[in-house]
Amino acid sequence: MKPKRKGRHFTYIVECGDGTYYTGYTPDLKKRLLLHNKGKGAKYTRDRRPVKLVWCREYKYFKPAFLEEKRIKKLKRPQKEILVRGKTSKCLDACSRTFGCHAEFRRGKYRVVFNAKFSRRFEFGVGLLV
Repeated sequence: MKPKRKGRHFTYIVECGDGTYYTGYTPDLKKRLLLHNKGKGAKYTRDRRPVKLVWCREYKYFKPAFLEEKRIKKLKRPQKEILVRGKTSKCLDACSRTFGCHAEFRRGKYRVVFNAKFSRRFEFGVGLLV
């Protein structure tokens, strides 16, 4: 069995100079942001400087931080904006008042389940509900 990599691990989102988002993982957030802004970070951010940190989360172990990065990279821009702005819980409150829906947690994801009249389901990954 491999030993768990302990310490400080960060998943982060930066907003690039052109308004796009870049998601990454690092054990040293300050150093990584300096590298991005010097043009020595990710290839994606080199031509899109300056970058500014808009969201980050700290983890005790490597694996959850790495998996969170992968999950966020799969999100569409509007979903990332919700995460960055922290509006998910407000959206769910408005949704429940308007449509009578509720959130449930299954298999590592939150689902917004509407009543029988509105049968659609929306999924949010772990960590999006604030």
